[in-house]
Amino acid sequence: MDIESNVVPIDIDDEDLQSLDTFYSKYTKDQKIEAVSLFCKGHTINEISRMLDIPTTTMINWRERSSWWNDIALKNKKDKQVELDNRLTSTIHKALDELADRLDNGDQKPDRQGNLQYVPLSGRDLAIILSSLYEKRALIRGEATSIKTESKNSLLALEDKFKSFALQLKEKDVVSNQQSDSSS
Repeated sequence: MDIESNVVPIDIDDEDLQSLDTFYSKYTKDQKIEAVSLFCKGHTINEISRMLDIPTTTMINWRERSSWWNDIALKNKKDKQVELDNRLTSTIHKALDELADRLDNGDQKPDRQGNLQYVPLSGRDLAIILSSLYEKRALIRGEATSIKTESKNSLLALEDKFKSFALQLKEKDVVSNQQSDSSS
């Protein structure tokens, strides 16, 4: 089984991962990084063991007992998230370009003879597009995307709390008036 050619060495600060290179280990830092990278890509310990010619028990020990394993896996995960974010951003730009074209020219639909024609978007489709884009833009800007209104039950519950509070204040006032009358 060939080792994947797209396994890219991960840049890791040597200070943070000094435990990767130990004088008693026969495996290099690069082999260890490659093992974790392959594991993060979804390969099993057994597969990686065969690919890299490293015993399965050694790989399991690295995974379960070595702090550097998690450090490399976390770095790998962050790199993948950045890559995914870049791809999604690129896809969003392409989709927005296509959407702008559809808004300007309409959708392509075949006529009865099979020739493609541009047909304007329906009002319903335009409303859905507008609503979705407006809401997403508001989210990006940190603006409100909905309005929360109080229901009648909430207002009645609040009224009851105010009445209870008012009664407590009235009782305290009566007690303090009685105490001041008795001390006079």
